Amino acid sequence: MNAVKNSVPNLISLLRLALIYPIYLFFPSQPLIALLIFALAALTDFFDGWVARKLNAQSNFGAKLDPLIDKIFYFAMLWILFDTIPFAFWIFVFTLPSEVMLTAIRFWPFKNLFNATVPATDIGKEKMVLQMGAIAIMMLGLLINYYPMVLEGIIVGTVSIFWSWASLFSHFQNR
Repeated sequence: MNAVKNSVPNLISLLRLALIYPIYLFFPSQPLIALLIFALAALTDFFDGWVARKLNAQSNFGAKLDPLIDKIFYFAMLWILFDTIPFAFWIFVFTLPSEVMLTAIRFWPFKNLFNATVPATDIGKEKMVLQMGAIAIMMLGLLINYYPMVLEGIIVGTVSIFWSWASLFSHFQNR
C-alpha cells in the first residue's frame, strides 16, 4: 500500500505529460478545449506537490521527475504555439539552455561536478508561474482574437526567460 501511496504524486506529474497530446490535437482548431486541458495540466503542477506533502510521499525520484516534466510541458506548449505565434520560438530558444542546465544539475554526474543545490527555489517556482501564465495569456488572447493580449503573453514569456536564468544561478549561490 505504501508503494501505491508514494506513486500518486508521480502519476499526477505524468498526467501533465500525457495531456500534451490532447492539447496538440485541439489547438488551434478547438482553442477553448485546448485552453481548458492546458489549465488542468498546469494545475497538476501544484497538485502533485500538494499531494506529495499531504501523503508524506515526497521522494528523490519525484523531486527530479516533476521539474523535468515541467520543462517538457513548457517547451511542448511553446512548440504547439509556434505555428500561430512565431515569437514563441524565440522564447523557446533563449530559455532552452538555462532549462537544460537546470535539469542537468539534478542528475549525476553533473550534480557532483557543479556542486549545486538541487531543491526547488522560490525563484524557480516564480519562473514556472510566469511560464504557465505566459502560455495561458497567449492561448486566451488567441481564443478571443485579442492580439494585444497575445502580445502581453509574449512579454510575460520574455520576462520568464530572465527568471529561468536567475533560477539557474540561484542554485549556485552560497557555495
